[in-house]
Amino acid sequence: MVSMYKVLRLSTKRLFHRNYDVYQICRYSIIENEQLRRKLKNGIFNQSMHRMQVKRMLQTTTSVLAVVESECNSPIEKHEFRAETRMLLDVVANSLYSHKEVFVRELISNASDALEKLRALQATNATDIQTVDELKIEIFTNKLEKTFTIRDNGIGMTKEELKSHLGTIAKSGTSDFVKKFKNSSHSNLEQFIGQFGVGFYSAFMVADKIEVYTKARSPGSKGYRWVSDGNGYYEIEEVENAEFGTKIVCHLKEGEAEFAEESRIQDVIKKYSNFVSFPIMINEVKVNNMQALWLLDPKDVTKTMHKEFYRFISHSSNSEPIFTFHFRVDAPVNLNAILYVPDAVPDFLDMTHTEVGVLLYCRRVLIQQSAKDVIPNWLRFLKVVKFFQDQMKKDAENYEAFHSYYSSYFREGILKSQSQIEKEDIAKLLLFESSNQRPGKKVSFQDYCSRMQEDQREIYYLCIPNRSLAEASPYYEAVKADNLEILFCYHPADEVTMISLRQFNRFNLVSVESVLQRNRTENEVVETSDLSKEDLQNMLEWIQKTLGQDKVNEIKTTQKITTYPCMISILELGAVRSFLRANVMEKMTDDQRLRLLKPTLEVNPNHPVIVKLAKLRFKDESLATAILEQIYENALIAAGLVDNVQSVVGKVNKLISEVTQKLQT
Repeated sequence: MVSMYKVLRLSTKRLFHRNYDVYQICRYSIIENEQLRRKLKNGIFNQSMHRMQVKRMLQTTTSVLAVVESECNSPIEKHEFRAETRMLLDVVANSLYSHKEVFVRELISNASDALEKLRALQATNATDIQTVDELKIEIFTNKLEKTFTIRDNGIGMTKEELKSHLGTIAKSGTSDFVKKFKNSSHSNLEQFIGQFGVGFYSAFMVADKIEVYTKARSPGSKGYRWVSDGNGYYEIEEVENAEFGTKIVCHLKEGEAEFAEESRIQDVIKKYSNFVSFPIMINEVKVNNMQALWLLDPKDVTKTMHKEFYRFISHSSNSEPIFTFHFRVDAPVNLNAILYVPDAVPDFLDMTHTEVGVLLYCRRVLIQQSAKDVIPNWLRFLKVVKFFQDQMKKDAENYEAFHSYYSSYFREGILKSQSQIEKEDIAKLLLFESSNQRPGKKVSFQDYCSRMQEDQREIYYLCIPNRSLAEASPYYEAVKADNLEILFCYHPADEVTMISLRQFNRFNLVSVESVLQRNRTENEVVETSDLSKEDLQNMLEWIQKTLGQDKVNEIKTTQKITTYPCMISILELGAVRSFLRANVMEKMTDDQRLRLLKPTLEVNPNHPVIVKLAKLRFKDESLATAILEQIYENALIAAGLVDNVQSVVGKVNKLISEVTQKLQT
């Protein structure tokens, strides 16, 4: 008995490097033998019990030794990886340190492929293929042994397939992979692992030894064990106890014990492989329960299903999408997609730091967390799985709410795009109030173009904070009589957006402020009974002299405005404002800025203030000068050329004080 026991120990040591499963059987047999020997030594058993235990031990030892002999005598084939494969293994095992968890995704994908192949064969009613009731992927974690094991009951592999699939890389993609790796940042490397067909090798990121047990489902197939430590060689041998399908045992490196934790593997599966079509079991508990909705027919997906799916991918327990776009495309590529517009708006001030929220899946497996090439960056608020114009008509109320949340992103898209076609496509999503519509009613560029006058060749707009200011604006007043529809643009970025867009549907975008400057080259013919032509001319000369050439490059008369005594006109006033707001001229004084802008002052000689001012300048030139300067300041404010309105308050108070003192005398 002692002699057999020694043989068993020696054989088991050899077996550890040959067949881990059989090694475990032998190991437990040795433990049982040691326990029996101790009990015999201590006289615990009586004679009857002794004989029975010894008989059982001999039977167990004999059977185990038979397996050991079979395993140890089976020929081992040792092979060397090809040079490019060794280079790949070195890259995968030692460089992709920040993406180690993806090995789970890759092994699950391989297992899923094996199950798909078997299912396809079963569908053909192949007589030589054994029917499997439940196709599944099983994962076992062992913290004590520091192992991660994945098993599928799929098609399995023959000996030649083991060499082909695991010994070499079928694709000529290895050098391409390494080249891509060297030229890429670590933030986007994980997608290369799957793209270049090297997914199995990713397990060497966490394992210093990998064993593969497999048996093909073809008639008369044998079981095989493939083993490698990833250092240039692999071994293949025939084994008796392999089950149909494939089992991969990863012996984890020091420091990688987290992948023997059930909870860690469960998190990885939920992130990458939750939509795999086969059950995934971790330690005999199913963990993937979510359907891949984008693969279903849109008419079969309910609103509740979309809500639950959205909450899963957005990691939000109580939100739901404003809009859902579920569509399928067959050409030029096969694309199934769901687009969700979230109800929570990211901080606009921080929006440049928000990643694109599109998850890219291939064959139900997440291959890219933030697919920046799928949609433009300005649509990064979208949460998903891979448009809006029809929604304007289908659900106008909800679209307006959506527009109020996300229109800043549309403007960003126009500003960043280098393509006029793309700019105009994005512009179709924008909404504005219009001078021809009631307050609050929004219109699109398409709506505006449909109502344009027959001879109209331009789209007119006015950038201003709100409607009340728009309707009170001297610039709107100046064109109101022409019955032109004006788009009121309230967003702070509208000015630069319109300048960047330039045109829509071949119609130029023109600010009404520029229209006035462009169409007016000489003084308008003004009829007035309060001031003679001579008095008016003298008044204009006095205004020019008093304000100075720096503040007023040119002075003209106009009857386009009635509410205001005067207004400022500058060619491309909107562009000028954007220039000023960009702080390009922040170091300039007010006089220097005005000298550069060369403003034209347009005066309404029929306005009561101008008429009375023409007389006041002879009676009290000091007060008349103060009033003129305030009128000019007001015109600058109306033109949007004064950012620091607080400075104007002091001037107004000073003028009021001066007027009240004059009244007391």
